[in-house]
Amino acid sequence: MSVVLIGLSHQVAPLELREKLHAGPDARTAHLQALVERGVAREAVEISTCNRVELVVSLDGTSAEQVIQTVARLRDVDSLSIARHSYQHSDVDAWRHLFRVTSGLDSMVLGEPQITGQVKAAYQHGCDAGTVGPNLHRLFHKAFFAAKRVRSETDVGRHAVGIAYAAVQLARRIFDELATKSVLLIGTGEMGQLAVRHFREQGVKSVTIASRTASRAAEVAEELDAEPTTWENLDDAFLKADAVVAATDAGTPLLGRANAERLMRARRGRPIFLIDISVPRVFDNQASEVGGVYLFDVDDLEQVIEENREQRRQAAQDAEDLLESELRSFERELASARVAPLVRSLHMGFEEDVAKEVDRTVSRLRERTGVHDDQLDELRDALMAMGGALRKRWLAAPVGVLKSLGRDGRVGELDVARRVLGLEDVELEIPSNIAEQAEAE
Repeated sequence: MSVVLIGLSHQVAPLELREKLHAGPDARTAHLQALVERGVAREAVEISTCNRVELVVSLDGTSAEQVIQTVARLRDVDSLSIARHSYQHSDVDAWRHLFRVTSGLDSMVLGEPQITGQVKAAYQHGCDAGTVGPNLHRLFHKAFFAAKRVRSETDVGRHAVGIAYAAVQLARRIFDELATKSVLLIGTGEMGQLAVRHFREQGVKSVTIASRTASRAAEVAEELDAEPTTWENLDDAFLKADAVVAATDAGTPLLGRANAERLMRARRGRPIFLIDISVPRVFDNQASEVGGVYLFDVDDLEQVIEENREQRRQAAQDAEDLLESELRSFERELASARVAPLVRSLHMGFEEDVAKEVDRTVSRLRERTGVHDDQLDELRDALMAMGGALRKRWLAAPVGVLKSLGRDGRVGELDVARRVLGLEDVELEIPSNIAEQAEAE
């Protein structure tokens, strides 16, 4: 039995195709159940987000091509289109990809935390649909455990590389505590709004939105749970704000040296943080010469962004190394989980064969000799004891090999040994503590 992952993401598939493959919860449940009921897959989970549609299946005697053809029929999509724009991974490569996705290492924004919750929801959906069995149960819990380690033991996701986040990082260098500060956003564009959202994540409660159009200021302020203000009241807004983000195309200067001096006298020296990401800039560089004024522009932000890029590259490599370690651990867990039922089946098969042969021998003796039943019972016990001793001696070597393969996580060789010993039908079991051990939260 193998695990296969078939996926279409923003990296390889057009949005139109991903939209066709996207299905609502009820339809997704029906499709997962159809894959299992038709014998195409033993187990199935579908991860569906705005950036990807991925199907993780456990197969036994079927192929990825059969899965694609079935999905194409269920979703009324050309199977060739799916095959052409999809990627396919099997076993270790499938595990690795799932671990990377769940940890945010395959996202558009490296380290995004939302994807872990989305994968958990997909797994739970599969459980509710009845299409998750021992293979995917273990795999997904291990993916959640690995994602938790990435979040807690590496800096992935802590070093954003966008201009808006860099602005917030600079503000944190000026103010020890942002939660008690007030923010003024001049302009209502996407970049400015994103900066406000980042300030909110740092605990900022007081936000004011200024726009040349009062209705637009009110609209954005409502969306961001902020207070709107008019262009005419900017002087008062500057006086109250601790941090000001200018992201406007006003074109005319809003703060020069003389204005900054008057502002700081009115503020009684209380420092103000100014970030100018407008094109063209609306804060004059000379304003930064006034004491208490901390002015930064896009060039300053680029330096922060480059620092973050380097930190994120190192964090990403740390995360990749951690995931490889978890993959090796999962291989060992999987191999070890397979060993116990294999060893048990091997011993039980030997015992059953011994019992059959002993019964056959005793039966022949009863027919051909006049030996008393009590003596035959004693003989049977002696033969069974001899069979038990031979079982332990003859199985010592193969059992030792199985246990060694399990400890080393050599899943492929373990499967070969399984076939050689005639144990292909032995069901894989889950250790009783696997769910507790692998829970992410």
